[in-house]
Formats: sequence, C-alpha cells, structure tokens
Amino acid sequence: MGEEITIEALLAEGDGVLSRLRVEEQVAEAALDAVRRRIEAAGQVVAAVAAWRALRPTPAAPSETILTDVRAETADHGHHGDLDGALDGLPLRTRVARLLGQDPQRIWRAQEIGTALAAPNLGSLRTSLSQMAHAGVLIKVAAATYRFAGAVLRGG
Repeated sequence: MGEEITIEALLAEGDGVLSRLRVEEQVAEAALDAVRRRIEAAGQVVAAVAAWRALRPTPAAPSETILTDVRAETADHGHHGDLDGALDGLPLRTRVARLLGQDPQRIWRAQEIGTALAAPNLGSLRTSLSQMAHAGVLIKVAAATYRFAGAVLRGG
C-alpha cells in the first residue's frame, strides 16, 4: 500500500512519517467503508430476490402441468381416455397461454409456438399472438417473438 518505512526516515522526520501513515489509514478506512456499503447493498438485493422467488410459485414440469390443467376441460371438449392431443380441441389462445405459461421467462418465436402446438396456419397464429400481446396476456419482445405476461386469459 504505502512506502516502506525505514528507521532512518522515522529518525529524520518521525512526525511527517506518522502524518502520512494517518492519511493512508484514513484512505484505507474510507475504501473499507465503501466496500462495506456495497456488501450491504448487495445483501439487500439478494434478500429481496430470495423473498420474491419465495412468493413465485414453482411450475411443475411443462407436460405434467399442461395435462393437469386440461383434465377438466378435456371432458367438456369430448376428449376421453388418452390425453395425447388433448389440447387440440381447446381454443388456440388457450393453448398458447398454457404453453408459454409453463416457463414465463422463456422467449418464444412464433415459429416455435406453431411447431409446439402443431398450428396449421402460422399467419393465424401470428394474428392471435399479436392480439394476445395487445390484451396483456403476452409480451412482444421483438418481431414475432413473445413471452408470457402472466395475465389471466379470458374468453379463450
């Protein structure tokens, strides 16, 4: 940190050496205080994030959550037995919301959504995605790119 102190320097100018050491000590204490403030601030952020994460529900595995969510609706849409394709009878917007809601932070391209849902018409899907973003169900993050907003879907 500082220069080496020799006996000669102390004998020749002891008060000056002590004065410089006190200034060096004050600078070091100020730097240490700044580090302590940064540690405190970082600790507060980490604690706030942990508290926020504790409030956020942990989603189940995507396929299991989708199947659980549609069990009641499948009977209403005439699906019985095997749940493969159970989402097929649901409105497109419901299917999109269910898919993107499984991982709300994931960013999806329209093409990926279309592939995942086996949507036959990408143009219709893009129109629905745009309308859902306008309604606050999705967030449009770029051209033909969306993520779930967490809004409740009403009316399919």
